[in-house]
Amino acid sequence: MKAAIPEVLIMNLFNNSVDKSLKIDVFNFHKAFYQVKRSSKFQEVMKKIKFCGSPASPYSVALDEALSNLQYAGALSRKNPDLVMYSASENFNKLFEKLNVDFDSEEISILNDLSKEVAHAL
Repeated sequence: MKAAIPEVLIMNLFNNSVDKSLKIDVFNFHKAFYQVKRSSKFQEVMKKIKFCGSPASPYSVALDEALSNLQYAGALSRKNPDLVMYSASENFNKLFEKLNVDFDSEEISILNDLSKEVAHAL
């Protein structure tokens, strides 16, 4: 399994959500990815994600920047005053397909499993 860029991981998370929207608390968001990365099943695909801080309060600059990049690219938007509810926008599917084109079916399956684990932890 090749390592995925953080944007791919986040887009797969949204793509696997029921209505392509998620409430993201920054603390829980980073902690969920940190916990999932500890699983040997996901270490290779998450190789590009580095964390700092303690295990009780992990933080990843790469994940934070990826979330911002997806907003700037028009793939995600925040539509509420408290800025924690993210939704996929009109550009989401086009960018999602472009970023996932290099992954085979087995790798897509791993990305989907990772997304489910993170969503469950959120």
